[in-house]
Amino acid sequence: MEQYLPSKRFIVSVIILLALGASGWFVAQNPQQETISSNQSNGALLQQQRQAEILAITDRLVLDNDKDGLRDWEEVIWKTDPQIPDTDGDGTTDGEEVKLERDPLKAGPDDLLEKHPIDENKKNEPQTLTEQLMDDLRLSYLAAHGLNEGAPLSEEQKSDIVSSFMATMQQEQERAQHYSMTDIKIDVSKTGKAYGNELGAALDAQSKNIDYSELDVMKEITSTMSKEQMRKVLEKLDPLIARYETIIALLQNMSVPLAYADMHTQFLNINAALKKAAEDMRALPDDPIRSSLGIGLFREKLDSVLVFLRGLKAQFEKDNIRFSPNEPGSFFYQYF
Repeated sequence: MEQYLPSKRFIVSVIILLALGASGWFVAQNPQQETISSNQSNGALLQQQRQAEILAITDRLVLDNDKDGLRDWEEVIWKTDPQIPDTDGDGTTDGEEVKLERDPLKAGPDDLLEKHPIDENKKNEPQTLTEQLMDDLRLSYLAAHGLNEGAPLSEEQKSDIVSSFMATMQQEQERAQHYSMTDIKIDVSKTGKAYGNELGAALDAQSKNIDYSELDVMKEITSTMSKEQMRKVLEKLDPLIARYETIIALLQNMSVPLAYADMHTQFLNINAALKKAAEDMRALPDDPIRSSLGIGLFREKLDSVLVFLRGLKAQFEKDNIRFSPNEPGSFFYQYF
C-alpha cells in the first residue's frame, strides 16, 4: 500500500492527533491544568490523563463506524466518507476496494490505483517515538484481539496494554541529561550570601525579555491547525530552549558552597529536564506522543522548582542570610 499512501509518519500523526484531540489533550481545551500544585495529587492527575490518552488512541485504532473494513483513521488517509460504506457508489465497499488496490473514490470498473515511486530517503527515515510506540501498541492490540477470537478487548486487557505503553513512555521521559556533583564547581570558601547574589543575578537576567511560558505556546495550538501552522506557533519555544541552555551553562560554571552543592545539582537537572520538555513539545506535528510527554515532564518539573526554592529558603534561613532590596539575592523573595 505504500505506493499509494502518504508517508507512514503522516499516517501515524493523523491517528495520534485525532486520538489526542478526542481525549482533550490539547492544552487550549484544558487551561485549568496550568495551575502549579505543590501536592502529590498533581502527579496522579497527570497519570490519569495519560491513561485516558492511551485508551483514546487504542479505541481510535479500531473504530470503523460504517463497517466497511476501513477504520475511521484510514478513511481520513483515503479521504473516504467514514459514515458511508461505499463512498464512490460502485457496489464495492471502501475496505474491499483498498484490498484490491482500487481507488475507493472512483467508481469502477476503471478504478485501479496509480502507483507512485517510493522515496527511498523517506523510507529510511528513523522512526519517531510516536511511530515506535504505535507499532508496539498495534502489535499488542492485535495479539490480544487474536486471543479473543475477534471479540472486543476486556477492561483487563486494555489495562495491560496501557500499563506496558506507559512504562515505555516513562523510560523515554527519564532520558534527560543527568548531572552529578562532579559536574559543578564546589568552593568551600564561598559564602552562601555570595552564592545567593550570584545565582539571583543570573536568574533575574534570564527572566527578562520573554514574557510567556511553554504552556502559553501550547495553548495556542488547536486540533484544526495544519502541521505548518503548528510549526509556526512552536517556533516560539526556541527562545525558551535557548534560555535553558544558557542557565545550564551558568550553573555549571558557577562556584558553589558545599552546603548548597546538592540543591544546586538538583536545580541543574531540573533545567536540563525543562529543556528536554520544551524540545519534546516542539515535536508535536510529527511526533505528538513525544510532545505529550514533554508537557507532562514540564508540569512535573515545575513542582520540582518549588521544592528547590523551599530548600534554598531553608538553607538561607539556617545560615542567617538576608538580602537587602538592592542585592541580587532579593530576586528570590518573590518566590519565598
